[in-house]
Amino acid sequence: MGKALMRKDLSGQRFGKLLVLYVDEERSKDGKIYWWCLCDCGKIKSIQSTSLTRKNGGVKSCGCLRNSKQAIEKATITREKYPKDITGLKFGRLLVLRKTNIKSTRKSDKGAFLWECLCDCGKLCYYSRNYLIASNGVRSCGCLYVDSRGKTYKKYCEYDLTTYPFGIGYCSNGTHFFFDKEDYDKIKNYSWWYDGRYVCAHSLKDDCYTTEIIRLHRVVMDLNDREDINIDHKNLVRYDCRKSNLRRATDSQNGKNKDLKHLSSTGIVGVKQEPSGKYVATITVDYKTMRLGLFDTIEEAAEARCEAEIKYFKEFKFDQYAEKIDESLIFN
Repeated sequence: MGKALMRKDLSGQRFGKLLVLYVDEERSKDGKIYWWCLCDCGKIKSIQSTSLTRKNGGVKSCGCLRNSKQAIEKATITREKYPKDITGLKFGRLLVLRKTNIKSTRKSDKGAFLWECLCDCGKLCYYSRNYLIASNGVRSCGCLYVDSRGKTYKKYCEYDLTTYPFGIGYCSNGTHFFFDKEDYDKIKNYSWWYDGRYVCAHSLKDDCYTTEIIRLHRVVMDLNDREDINIDHKNLVRYDCRKSNLRRATDSQNGKNKDLKHLSSTGIVGVKQEPSGKYVATITVDYKTMRLGLFDTIEEAAEARCEAEIKYFKEFKFDQYAEKIDESLIFN
């Protein structure tokens, strides 16, 4: 499987007024893919892949459509389509019973009154008029999501289980992740995506998870979705979810494994040069910064910092030599 599959090539496809031209290589980083698009108005704009392919509310223009006369007229029609009194009307599974004297706490409702609705499942719920009549408004008490999530989010990932010693998952948003082949049965029924931070998926109707969004590394490590423990990615590549790269950790331990050298003026974390020309070494433990000493050379200061990391961070100290998968051999 090559790079084209990983990205799900959108070039030549049309989304509303947008014609996709080619990948914006400069912005396509950290698992997020951007495409240069030509709008019918003549403007060229770089747009994220997931914004284009989103089923509901995806981007359809460079922005010109939002301000067009047609869009303004459509919005006016939508607002005027329904009477002020929406009692007896049905929106999806919701039958509007009556207007209450309870005001909405949602900022966008601006203090509007809530309407009592009866859902087809038998539950009473309360929503503002604007929240109900919007084209993408609420359509159930929440049961619609519960009933459909087991069907909607399956079979969007493609897997390579033969080429390498580990498995590769290709997500619907053009990203990818790594996992142990022995975990395939745990993950195969979910639609995973990498959001730049973690590999995520919607939970399914009949699985053991109670949260709407789950994370791959917690599934692989058999962690309950609400269990109060973190997972540390040893090599800091969060889409590398092989168990050899994962370990259980507290919040404090997880926070120790960070590559912060880009924030250091010397290129060595915890070491900076004083106006005198000497080097001072420090380390922060439990939010307290400790001074390790003043040294004549940067090598001495770096050694002191390294010894302190071993003492205080132990196995959770950042390891620049942690084993990583060479992606250039896979995708080039």
